[in-house]
Amino acid sequence: MLGLTLWDFAIRSGRQRRGDALRFGLIAGGLIGAVMAIIGDPGTRWFDEPLDVLGYCLAGLCAGGVAYRLGYCRR
Repeated sequence: MLGLTLWDFAIRSGRQRRGDALRFGLIAGGLIGAVMAIIGDPGTRWFDEPLDVLGYCLAGLCAGGVAYRLGYCRR
């Protein structure tokens, strides 16, 4: 839901390149990861939360790449 809102902003502002899709995916993943780290389980080890945030960032990058390929690559 957050990624779709960011991508709608990107389209309206003329940012529709592959790098823009990856950047907005990374932003969405980072925001979701940060929120999950804040409201996450307090009993976890100290290194679990940063790894989770990195995982969400990676998932956001992948989602941005897939969204770009599905939306703009015609073969």
